Amino acid sequence: MTFFASIVATDPVDDVHALRLAATRAVGGDDTTPWSEHDFGEVHMLQNRADQGLDALVSVHFQPDGKALDEEEDTPHGYVRVLLNFGEETDDGDCYRRQQTYGRKIGEWLKTRGVSAMWQYEESEWIRL
Repeated sequence: MTFFASIVATDPVDDVHALRLAATRAVGGDDTTPWSEHDFGEVHMLQNRADQGLDALVSVHFQPDGKALDEEEDTPHGYVRVLLNFGEETDDGDCYRRQQTYGRKIGEWLKTRGVSAMWQYEESEWIRL
């Protein structure tokens, strides 16, 4: 089973590439970690490449014009969404603790830039970071 966590920036983010790098560093990567950009029309995604030995796969979803993302059911209004995907070898309790740590690190990075954020593990309630 894979596990997911989401971090939603509820304020605009000036530099989504820097956010992707901060999230990559939070899960054990660095400046040299390979990534790619995907254009899905209105929404773009920056994503680390899979199977790099990182603790989680990082995906950053955003609109290139800086506008808010379309609202999704049970998701806070936001401008950027960071998804962390843990692999199948992870157990739920350990994954939850690590996701909290990564969410906190990414939330702190956003907060130092004046951006509010919320975090969710799987289907749990959203928590303000």
